[in-house]
Amino acid sequence: MQNMMRGFVFIVSILLVAGLAACENRPPAREKVPETRMAEVEVKILQEQPWSETISSFGVIDAAKEIVITTDFSERVEKVHVKEGHRVKTGQLLIELDRRKQELRLARYRTSLKEAKANLTNTQTTLKRQEALFSGRNIPQSKLEEAQLALKTARARYEEAVAAVQLGERELADRRITNPAAGEVVKRSVEAGETIRPGAELMIIQVVDAVRVITYVTEKDINHLSLGSEATVTTPAVPGRTYTARIESLGTKADPDTGSFWVKLAIANTEGLLRPGMTARVSLQGLTYQDAILVPDRALVDRHRRRVAYIVVDGRAVQVEPVVALSSIDRVQVLSGLQAGDQLIVGGVEINVDGTPVKAIPVATDSDTGS
Repeated sequence: MQNMMRGFVFIVSILLVAGLAACENRPPAREKVPETRMAEVEVKILQEQPWSETISSFGVIDAAKEIVITTDFSERVEKVHVKEGHRVKTGQLLIELDRRKQELRLARYRTSLKEAKANLTNTQTTLKRQEALFSGRNIPQSKLEEAQLALKTARARYEEAVAAVQLGERELADRRITNPAAGEVVKRSVEAGETIRPGAELMIIQVVDAVRVITYVTEKDINHLSLGSEATVTTPAVPGRTYTARIESLGTKADPDTGSFWVKLAIANTEGLLRPGMTARVSLQGLTYQDAILVPDRALVDRHRRRVAYIVVDGRAVQVEPVVALSSIDRVQVLSGLQAGDQLIVGGVEINVDGTPVKAIPVATDSDTGS
């Protein structure tokens, strides 16, 4: 029995040795190399195209013109016909001043004018009679000269009387102060019964058929604007309306606190919906380029505090840092760093790393989509 067990152990040992030897002769298994997965990205082929830059800013609506009502004389106020906030028409009566002294003075001037006119008529008749007598040698020349002098004096007094009446009529008319232009009363500084002083401010009228928008632009933008250029203006106060404006003046000196330059624009306000103090969003028309390179704003991403883009070169994403200028809502003008023909990555930009293999999928260009 013991001999049989020994034989069994011997056979098992031989089989184990043979198995180990077979394992040592078997070639090692190959490790599987993972396949490189290429990211799919959308690209646009950049092209040169005409483009007019737009400069966006915020501003405030102001009165195009303010008229300060004053007088150059002192007088008592009889009536004030308008209040602050009233809309007034051209020629509308605003203030009435005391007219009694001017009415009396004008009556005296007119009486003097009648007397001067009658005297002038008499001297003209006398001169004609003296001329006839002198031609018949019935009076000496001295009498004729006296008549001529009398006529000259009478004519001078008549002209003075005419001027006095005109002055009196003007003084009387000045006691009724009328509105010189359609607008709105924004300030009233006088009440009935007061005595006004020469040069004192009585009322301020803001012209409303036209308003002005005052906005500010940076030093980079100011030289891209020109007088007379068009702009569009919107305001939350009048939703759904877009107004066309024109640049009427440009600042020549930067604000010392902000470094910005003011821009003033004129807008027609025939409906009177725009009022001073309203806020406005302004889109100014800047320079026009015939060969601009424009890229979608979404193609630019932040990397280490820099704004970069990616283009496809030989199947790999290559990082570039373009120099950009003004932008609209969704497009940016490139000054350098990108050129026509570049395959700009516009979709999947956020997953890119410089040198990453990518598979480019072309998308429509801006000119194709009309954007």
